[in-house]
Amino acid sequence: MTKNRVKFLLLLVPLALILAACSNSGPSAAEKAQQASDNLQKQIYQSQHNVEFRNYNLRQKKADDPSEILWCTFFPPGIQGVSNGSTPGQAITVPIAGKLTSSNKRPYAGTTTADNNGPGIEVPGPDYMYGSSAEYRYGFDPTLTTYYEFTNLASFCTDAPTVWQTQSTQIVVQTQQTLVNLSEAASAAIKAGDPKKALALLKRAEAAQGKVGK
Repeated sequence: MTKNRVKFLLLLVPLALILAACSNSGPSAAEKAQQASDNLQKQIYQSQHNVEFRNYNLRQKKADDPSEILWCTFFPPGIQGVSNGSTPGQAITVPIAGKLTSSNKRPYAGTTTADNNGPGIEVPGPDYMYGSSAEYRYGFDPTLTTYYEFTNLASFCTDAPTVWQTQSTQIVVQTQQTLVNLSEAASAAIKAGDPKKALALLKRAEAAQGKVGK
């Protein structure tokens, strides 16, 4: 063995000791942080019942039914805490056939821009229309047949009803059976191709004002 080779091996010994010491020093701070993050990720509840997906599908089916009758209430300025200086007005409720449609919805592609500022490609949504809808919040009653939409309305939700809700708000669970019957009859008229009859039926709703169904 030459002297140069011996010197080289002697140099390798402390280097190996240093590397061994480093390998025994345990995980770095970054590795510990990543491990802690991974442990937290494992604790995140994994959805099992697909409630959001169920509601989405139910709503899409309703939105795709041209004979569906929606009773939509609109709040003028001064109602529900909304005011622009005008005198308070009366909330109005009107029947809508099908669904409310956002003005941005259209059957053709618009001009879009890609991330690199070049021309982009607009993709149609699940309704085969281009453009985005206004954000909306919605839900169904426990029977999953009655649809409620709360777009742009302040709300408070809890799974344990409060004293304040019972004393200071009007709890609404019952439907107005006369209006429900008129809705179903009007829907049947639309399906039969008779929109004038549907409108005539819905006009009877004014006479049902204030009557509560059972």
